[in-house]
Amino acid sequence: MSVAHAATPPGTARLILVQGPVSDRTPGAMRGAAALARALAERHGLEPEALGEPDAAPRRESWEPALRRARPLLEAVSERLARSLVAGQRAIVVAGRCANSIATLPRFAAAHEGLGVVWFDAHGDFHTPQSTPTGYLGGMVLSAAAGLWDSGLGAGLDPRRLVMVGARDLDPTELPLMDAHGVRRVPPGPDLVARLREALPAGGGPLLVHVDWDVLDPAAFPAEYKVPGGLQPAELRACLAALAEMGRVVGLEAAEFDAPLDPHATAIAAAIGAEVLRPVVERLVAP
Repeated sequence: MSVAHAATPPGTARLILVQGPVSDRTPGAMRGAAALARALAERHGLEPEALGEPDAAPRRESWEPALRRARPLLEAVSERLARSLVAGQRAIVVAGRCANSIATLPRFAAAHEGLGVVWFDAHGDFHTPQSTPTGYLGGMVLSAAAGLWDSGLGAGLDPRRLVMVGARDLDPTELPLMDAHGVRRVPPGPDLVARLREALPAGGGPLLVHVDWDVLDPAAFPAEYKVPGGLQPAELRACLAALAEMGRVVGLEAAEFDAPLDPHATAIAAAIGAEVLRPVVERLVAP
């Protein structure tokens, strides 16, 4: 596993690129993470710090072997993020798959008391080993961070401070878990920004923003999981701008950009993604 160290000074934003496979079924998301990290670096004067090695032959496997295989990388990501947060740096994590957040969410929760998480995703990612119909590790991220099962990488997220935006592909065995644990949901539709503001946890507090690119309509942005009825890029950007204006965002994650094989198409999509994320990134990199 390689770790490319960047010379980002203390107190500024740290851009962490996770380029190794974590429950990847295709190599496209690793390419997409690298392309998006480059686009963000160029726009905001950041130097990506890369952890892991891309793998051209990911595996389709259930959550237990996937987690076992990815554990060294996830532990490295967890440790590196913890050092940044302890040093007072703001973190931007760009990864291939949402499964990486099994390692990052507990660190953000430990560093920021009363953390709220705004999770933009077409899916719920709230399954447990008992509820999952597929065994896919990426569908069990938030429940692990909330302590519903033990991933071995920590917990600490209060699910009552989780706001899920844009979810529209939720399993019947997943919805009862979300409702029982107080997860807030903001489905796609009119007045999205206003409904997001209303759904945020009461009393203020720090916010972590997570963007899974399949929250967008599949015609608007490349992602492996194509779920119709998603947000338009302008809607997502408006939501992120509203969150940035509150001055409460302490970190950003972005995952699931499944890059096409055409480098030109990948560069265009990465530029669109960087522009969508710009309001939050500008807030995080500001002195």
